[in-house]
Amino acid sequence: MTGGSSGIGLATARLLAARGAKLSLIARGAERLEAAVKTVSAASRAVDVADRVALTRAITELEAEQAQPCDILITSAGLARPGHFLELSDEVFR
Repeated sequence: MTGGSSGIGLATARLLAARGAKLSLIARGAERLEAAVKTVSAASRAVDVADRVALTRAITELEAEQAQPCDILITSAGLARPGHFLELSDEVFR
């Protein structure tokens, strides 16, 4: 789950943890992520989702650590690019 250290991401992680889900959290801020992991049982990596290489590495590491690929991916983090939706290039969404 990206954006798992606060807000909707952390609230969702708490709900899923209460239901017995095995969690992996990704967030940009290491300190907040560390605090969040203390409230739910989860593997974690601090990484900026805008860094494709680092994000790919983090997901690969978490899959290996959890010994399986994720069943559900919740992305509650991202980045914004100014402009009208239909006028943005495909690269913006990659």
